[in-house]
Amino acid sequence: MKQLLPLLLLTCCFACSPYAPEDLNGDWTGLSLTEEGDSVPIDPAQLRFRFDPSVKTYTFNSTLNYKEEGDFRLEQDRLYTTDRLNEGSLEKVVKITKLENDTLRFKMNSAGKEQIMTLRRNGSGN
Repeated sequence: MKQLLPLLLLTCCFACSPYAPEDLNGDWTGLSLTEEGDSVPIDPAQLRFRFDPSVKTYTFNSTLNYKEEGDFRLEQDRLYTTDRLNEGSLEKVVKITKLENDTLRFKMNSAGKEQIMTLRRNGSGN
């Protein structure tokens, strides 16, 4: 039994995700976007996400007349999105570094450069 306890604890640690789809619920607006630690020269307020955890879908709009709509899933601290609007899109993954009531921050890679996006939840969300 003593040998089984560490294995059970380790399994629980890997099976439990720190976030649930419901934690993303609602509309989010960009607060900041950095690349390699420097601000990206766009208005971050034009970066907008909407997550609907009941059907696990998302939308994304940006200042560059770019839009995505598709499905999302969470695995541990990773957010996976699959755009269904733009033909030929591949699944994307970002690392969530902060997800609290009104703040979402994730780390992503764009052409080999680290980007950090911080968003604020609009309204109550939950």
